[in-house]
Amino acid sequence: SALDNLCFSAARLQRGPPADPTGIQFPIFDDEQSYRKRAAPTLRQLPEAAAQLLDHFQPFRMPDRQQIEHHALLALQYLSNQDKHRVPQVALFTVT
Repeated sequence: SALDNLCFSAARLQRGPPADPTGIQFPIFDDEQSYRKRAAPTLRQLPEAAAQLLDHFQPFRMPDRQQIEHHALLALQYLSNQDKHRVPQVALFTVT
């Protein structure tokens, strides 16, 4: 969420409010083809310098597959998705 907020803030530097605010998220990709296709809604709304930084630090830019698989951004993405897409455990307590 913090990285998404960072991208949104950067987009506001380019244009406030951003033209497509729902299309802004911090892109994290392990393959370039998906990145080119799915990161475009964010990248086109950012200042050029910010878009270049996001491009530079993408996991798919690592030299070999093992480094890509162990990239910190992918680990963060995995944890975030697990947190958002699983049913929360709910407990109910009563006073007796």
